[in-house]
Amino acid sequence: MSKTFGHRQRGMTALGFIMSIAVVGVLLFGVLKVTPIYLENRRLEAVLADIKQEMDGQGATANQIRMSMARRLDIEMIKLPPEVMKIRKSRNGYTIEVKYDNRTHYFGDLWLVVALDERVEIIR
Repeated sequence: MSKTFGHRQRGMTALGFIMSIAVVGVLLFGVLKVTPIYLENRRLEAVLADIKQEMDGQGATANQIRMSMARRLDIEMIKLPPEVMKIRKSRNGYTIEVKYDNRTHYFGDLWLVVALDERVEIIR
């Protein structure tokens, strides 16, 4: 008669553990690369909210809005190409729209692309 032991293996193998660490490492690296883009977008949202708070109901012109926006972007050290910011006349005032793609190098020939689309309406 042979004895069978009720011994069962539990847990991960060394190879499984290494593969899990590699996957988590690649994901964390992506998060680290995208975090500055996300933080810049939060600063941009704050700039737009400040402009709305300052200019709402003040009868601001498009040029005044543009100058205030440029000054605040400079203070926050946000570099945006001029063509991504549009100030359009709306029914109640002006709409500021900032729409652009921001990309960062991941590794090799891979890039991470974040599409940003922010808008705020300033009422006259």
